[in-house]
Amino acid sequence: MTLAKILIPALLAATLAACGGDDDDTAVDPDASVDCSLVMAGQDEYTPGMEKIGDNGYTVRLLTSVPGPPVRGDNAWTVLVLDDTQTAAGGITIDVDPFMPQHGHPTPIEAVVTEVGDPGEYTLDPVNLFMPGVWEVTIELSEADTLVDDVMFAFCIDG
Repeated sequence: MTLAKILIPALLAATLAACGGDDDDTAVDPDASVDCSLVMAGQDEYTPGMEKIGDNGYTVRLLTSVPGPPVRGDNAWTVLVLDDTQTAAGGITIDVDPFMPQHGHPTPIEAVVTEVGDPGEYTLDPVNLFMPGVWEVTIELSEADTLVDDVMFAFCIDG
């Protein structure tokens, strides 16, 4: 179980409140704007070069997001992956899982991952965040079909 799935209950109440819903199955308008200043718990503030370290010591550095910070719709991310010795990790298989905990759904568009430039540098395109609210983007790292680590970036998309 990833950390993203563990944090869902904690983020759900804050996200629902910010989006105008509550916990009694009130429908939330998928086009309604969100006041991200009300959604504090668990969200990251985008900064080029920000990084997350997984439980097994792998680091994913979000070099850039175009546009930056991430917005509603398609985003192109460039990341640098470092292994548990902090060496650039070329040849890693990356799975990108954007998930919206408020609604319990992923994005319908799969990101294409391409290794580019320097060793360990990859583009993830598109990272599709198609509606306002909190998105948890889990990046799973595998070697030889074995999951070696994962990290999660959480951004509030205000519309």
